[in-house]
Amino acid sequence: MNENGLDIISTLCRSSENELSYLACGVIANISEFQENQIRMVEEGIIHHLQYAMLPKFTSVNRESIRAFANLSAAKENIVPIANSGALTNLIEALQSPDALTRRFAAMTMSNLASCEQNIYRIFYEHGIVPLISILRQVDSSENDMCLQQHAMACLANLTSCHVLQHDLIEFGCVQLSMEHIKCSNVLLR
Repeated sequence: MNENGLDIISTLCRSSENELSYLACGVIANISEFQENQIRMVEEGIIHHLQYAMLPKFTSVNRESIRAFANLSAAKENIVPIANSGALTNLIEALQSPDALTRRFAAMTMSNLASCEQNIYRIFYEHGIVPLISILRQVDSSENDMCLQQHAMACLANLTSCHVLQHDLIEFGCVQLSMEHIKCSNVLLR
């Protein structure tokens, strides 16, 4: 990240060439795995570039940009800036992607964002509940799917901490869904 390296990579993630954009987003996602880089990357404006990379809707580019968002949202200082950036709509849309890893990284990001009360209302009002419930109703028991379901359940758990929305969440079937998962054989989903 020294010597303006992040600026160069950020520019490349906006490339019209899909492979170059994919690789640049992958580099950003890898760098953002390290906690010491996360806050600085957001301060230096990486969110805008990642958001732009999600626009063309190429699965590999989306996956890597959303993986970067998942990593960056692990730092509590980045949670509000990510939600304020306008990325939430694309992240909610990514919960319905045909690509399992894209859904998993989107659910991970949403779970992190939902740990902030200010973002809970945004997720709810931008219609994030239905895709999360849809994920939890899936029956596939692959390891990747279980990880996806864990993040979706963690997000719903965070959302239910908001008393104002609890009635609406009950209407969406969150209580019934939670009871079904309590009976689940997978301890991690209980």
